[in-house]
Amino acid sequence: MTLHPHLRHALPSLFTAFLCVALCEVAHGQRPIGTLSTNDAQISGTVNVQHDSAEIQSSGTVTAGSRTAEISLTRGGKVLICTTSTVHLTQSNNENAPLLLSLNRGAFEIHMSANAQDAILTPDLRFDLSEAAPLDLRMRVTPNGDTCVENRGKSAPVLHVTEQFGVGGYFVEPGQRVLFEHGSVREVVDRESSNCGCPTGLVASSNDPKAFPEAVSQGLTPPHVPQATPGEVHAQVSATIAYNGNEPIPPASTTTSAPSSTSATNTPANAPAPEQTTLQPAERPKAPNPFRAIGHFFRRIFGGGGS
Repeated sequence: MTLHPHLRHALPSLFTAFLCVALCEVAHGQRPIGTLSTNDAQISGTVNVQHDSAEIQSSGTVTAGSRTAEISLTRGGKVLICTTSTVHLTQSNNENAPLLLSLNRGAFEIHMSANAQDAILTPDLRFDLSEAAPLDLRMRVTPNGDTCVENRGKSAPVLHVTEQFGVGGYFVEPGQRVLFEHGSVREVVDRESSNCGCPTGLVASSNDPKAFPEAVSQGLTPPHVPQATPGEVHAQVSATIAYNGNEPIPPASTTTSAPSSTSATNTPANAPAPEQTTLQPAERPKAPNPFRAIGHFFRRIFGGGGS
């Protein structure tokens, strides 16, 4: 069969058009993980951003700013990423596909109807669910690896905790709050009292530690160090102290210098050194001579005269 020349030249354009339509249909039918506001949050991955809202498709990384970032999940529920924390989310486009959440650092909270195949990861631990159930999970990871986990709710699934590079395991029961020291299932504090999720309150500014003191104590926000005002000169005083126990203590000097000026900055650099006054020790009065007194006594008796 011979194609018309005009039709032969139009085939590449028709194929491109059909391909674009097919890809658009796939993208339109893809089920996103969730949506969140782009205000005060950094988002990367396969995302669709429109105005101040971002839609996470198959995977995305979210870093919260000075306020808690809230992800509304398409399956229902939400994920709260605490201030300055970073969370990675991954989910395929299949129906009832498992959701994988990875907490790199900081803290976050999960409030959703979880599937049995869902999983949570930290740099040191992996958390698998025993069954599909409502999940109210609070988790915090400190820079030294301490992992605080709170599995709220009586109907919550049992969390099977394993080490990423180990063979140990641990089960976190519903309503239990534990601390895995240094990210190890062999060092577990079963009666952890600190808050594992987002600290209470909001941060007005990351440079204002008073607005969010709990975030500083939990390692979410670096502590504020007061800085000197630019251009302002501050006086510094330094002194060197040396001591040698083998040397005798020198006697107190009898030499004193004239009083110095009250301010070192008011003394000219080329001014002569102040005169020094040496104090001479005072002369001691001579003690009376007893033999001289006896001579005077006998002269008065025998008339020797003289005084």
